[in-house]
Amino acid sequence: MKKAASYKKDIFLYPLLAMFLGILLIVFVFMYPILKDKTKEYLEGQTTATEITDKLEKEYADKFVFKNAFVNLNGLMARILGQNYLNFVIKLNNGHLSNTEAIANDVVIHNAAEMATLNDFLAERGIEFLYIPVPIKTAFYIDEFPDGYINGWCINREQMLKLMQEYGVKTFDVNAWFKNQGYTMDEVYYKTDHHWKPEVALPAAAAIMKFMVEEYGIQMDSTLLDPKNYTVDIYKNFFLGSHGKRVGTLYAGVDDISLFRPSYENQITFGLPKYNILEIGSIDETMLRTDYLEKRNFFNQNPYASYIGGDYPLTYYRNKTAANQMKVLMLGDSFGNMMEYFLSPQFSDVYSIDLRQYTSTSLAQYIDMVDPDLVLMCQGSVSATSLYTFGVEEYEEAKQGAKVLLQQYPQLEVKPSDFTHNGATLFDQLESGKTYTLSIDRTAVTDGFTNYIQLILYDYSEEKQLKEYYFFADSDEKQQWIFTVPEGQDISLLLYAGMIGKTQDIGIYLDNIQIYEGVYIE
Repeated sequence: MKKAASYKKDIFLYPLLAMFLGILLIVFVFMYPILKDKTKEYLEGQTTATEITDKLEKEYADKFVFKNAFVNLNGLMARILGQNYLNFVIKLNNGHLSNTEAIANDVVIHNAAEMATLNDFLAERGIEFLYIPVPIKTAFYIDEFPDGYINGWCINREQMLKLMQEYGVKTFDVNAWFKNQGYTMDEVYYKTDHHWKPEVALPAAAAIMKFMVEEYGIQMDSTLLDPKNYTVDIYKNFFLGSHGKRVGTLYAGVDDISLFRPSYENQITFGLPKYNILEIGSIDETMLRTDYLEKRNFFNQNPYASYIGGDYPLTYYRNKTAANQMKVLMLGDSFGNMMEYFLSPQFSDVYSIDLRQYTSTSLAQYIDMVDPDLVLMCQGSVSATSLYTFGVEEYEEAKQGAKVLLQQYPQLEVKPSDFTHNGATLFDQLESGKTYTLSIDRTAVTDGFTNYIQLILYDYSEEKQLKEYYFFADSDEKQQWIFTVPEGQDISLLLYAGMIGKTQDIGIYLDNIQIYEGVYIE
């Protein structure tokens, strides 16, 4: 009987193995030219192994039509063979997918020191700061790791929290709060993804608000964070998360995903400067992207992005009837999207920056431009140096320089035309490495329609755009851009009547344009 069972198992495995090897051969033949070039770059020291993997994955995904089938078949083979590690993804004892990446201690130490510097920078300006480390799956239940695997993320996270305490940075540990509330991993996280669920992000947002009420004396509108004031649409077997996409549905399974729609009366302004979006309407109409949920597509769609649409360099929210007439700056990564969705209605003005994508200014420069009352840092990673690079020391040094008025326009009008790049050169003698301040007292659209006026630092010697920024197109408030010029030979400051490439038939009018060398804050 045992031999018969073994024979049946082999009969089942051999065709699968043959199919797997066949697809593997096709992949190798298809990818050989690409792999050859990348390997040469690696041997010549032009790239790293990680960069090669990322590049191959992207090119492979874009060009190889059988990719998803191969991923699923590879995952099925791994499942049959009982593998708990596949394509940089580990299967925990409870069936959840995760990773085991760890970073060097000196990276965590560096990031913590940057946080301490930022905390001091904000304190000098009377700005409150709260660090909210979003719970990472690997830090939730360390006991769920299979034998022989090290939970590097958990170690790094605990190290960061300890350093924050030593530096006097105020924190709200969501992970500890979840455990105190008795939440299980299944309740907090998707099985196939690294992100947390809205079912727990909502009560976590309420707990964070209560903490800020106690610490800062701000107001809380509890109706906005009451689960009873939301309708919930559940999409069954709809979501394959980031880990699941690497190993396939046959290895990972799939998740349900929920969409929380406010049932209370609301209106909010939602702005995405990069995409010329400035919408006024209900949260349902502006902050939710239901097109991500219209059709099940495991590999090529991300339903998690239905909340605010995904990750953006800069996002703006305004709620005129908010309990707190405060200006808040939120910093984060994709983990922070849920917090933006649930917390932004609590404040009159919220600016959100994803430091992985935002390059228009340093964070320190942006803080002085916006002058927030409160800064919230809500993110999952403690390992990405891009998220902990604030430019405080460089900015403080730049502020010590002379403040010289270089150019002034009492009024400037850009008349409408059919030119797609219609605008004006504001200044054409910018020097690399120097910091400048641009201020405009008033902006108005005289013809056509645009939500924003785009500003560009352009290097004519290389014919490339170096930095971009956006001013609100109709505003009676002074707007400023403090920027440091990157390396280049022939750099000019350009202003466009709307969005670059889409300026046809748009006219704009501006009052009192001033360009300073140095940092000039009134």
